[in-house]
Amino acid sequence: MIRVQTACLALCLCAASLTAQAASLVFVTTQSPAAAPLSAGAAALLADACAPVGVFVVPWSQGFYAQKRAGQPASVARLVGAAVAVECTEKGDATTIRLQLHEVTGRAVGTVEAQGADPLAALAQALTDLQKQLAPTMHLAAPRWPPTQSAKAFREYAEGIAAASQPGGAPKAEPHFRSAIQADRQFAPAQHELGAVLWDLGRRDEAVQAYRAALTARPDSAMTHNNLGVALMRTAEGTDADAQAELQAALASSGDPAAVAFAHVSLGNLLRQDKDYAAAEKEYETARRLMPQHPAPLLNLGVTAMMRKDNVAAEGLLRRVAAMRNERRAVADAHRLLGDLSLREARFDQAVVEYQQALEARPDYAFAHCNLGAAYRKLKQLAEAAAEYRRAIELDNDAKATGAAHNNLGNLLMHELNRPAEAAEQFRKALQYDPGNATIPKNLERVQGKG
Repeated sequence: MIRVQTACLALCLCAASLTAQAASLVFVTTQSPAAAPLSAGAAALLADACAPVGVFVVPWSQGFYAQKRAGQPASVARLVGAAVAVECTEKGDATTIRLQLHEVTGRAVGTVEAQGADPLAALAQALTDLQKQLAPTMHLAAPRWPPTQSAKAFREYAEGIAAASQPGGAPKAEPHFRSAIQADRQFAPAQHELGAVLWDLGRRDEAVQAYRAALTARPDSAMTHNNLGVALMRTAEGTDADAQAELQAALASSGDPAAVAFAHVSLGNLLRQDKDYAAAEKEYETARRLMPQHPAPLLNLGVTAMMRKDNVAAEGLLRRVAAMRNERRAVADAHRLLGDLSLREARFDQAVVEYQQALEARPDYAFAHCNLGAAYRKLKQLAEAAAEYRRAIELDNDAKATGAAHNNLGNLLMHELNRPAEAAEQFRKALQYDPGNATIPKNLERVQGKG
């Protein structure tokens, strides 16, 4: 059977014009790696090849934002200075790579094409040919990768990205990223993505270690500094001062606007923890100006409005995020928060609808299962409530959510079902996952007194 697959990347050279000055490079994927896995590998290959002139790789979910904002490669060129459209077509065992350079006016000024059985080798050849056309107007560094090991690393990285982009795909993605790292210990993008996957799996201390390993391989990665800062805010590995230092390192980057925007979001979260809502909202608005189509600033503005008890503003902001159908994780978060808002307002049937929509977008979302259980309990649907709590516990992919589910199930067993011994066991398990929660020991003391 002949398999035909087409993928595109836009490689944007952030320069005012085509000059010999060093430029930062932005990789924008126009399709999900699940549909076109090579795009992630190609971006990684290009990143490695062009590292000497300053490179960062935009994950595909953010690539969607950039593509929607900028349109076709010619429009990208007008927006940021210059662009290289990277088109990859696979037919049978043959891969064709076509690169087309656009200058700031959008005019195509150079096209190269390379073909071969190995897509990475074809891309390397096309890069080499493009370099010949660009010289002396623009410099792309010569490829620096060891052919065999790095090719394996890129392929494993691409498989990991494809797996991670699927609902519940984190467990499948982890071994691919680890294989990529084993093949090339200096492959920073794989270390970074491993950190993200470990974070999703609730293994937060391991995520911190992965981000630090990524920074050892590439110390100037602003996005990794941002993610490490976020991780340090929520683990015992560091203090708020440590987190802020990492976020400031991300903000200091002039070549990665996406990381700068995310660092503003993260700083906003740090300020929100201190209940400085006005200052937090300023950070989110700054991030929103930098990436107006991305859900993160809107989502956090919605959370802040909820914390300020402005339910009307919160719902409006969260509904806008829920409408961003290409942003699966953000859609799940928005519906989960809308469910929390509905619970707050005693609209229990609506809360069930919101949590179910969150789980449609992300079936392994433990907190959505846990909170759906709470909504069912309010509706006196006790069997359904217990089933949702147990599902969150079974997933065991977020320590806080697992602890909350054990605690909620304990309350259900204690109050509605009058099974104090089983309730006590749930409270003990909840403490193992969330030892800092002051409510759980009180629940355990209460049920032991009841028994």
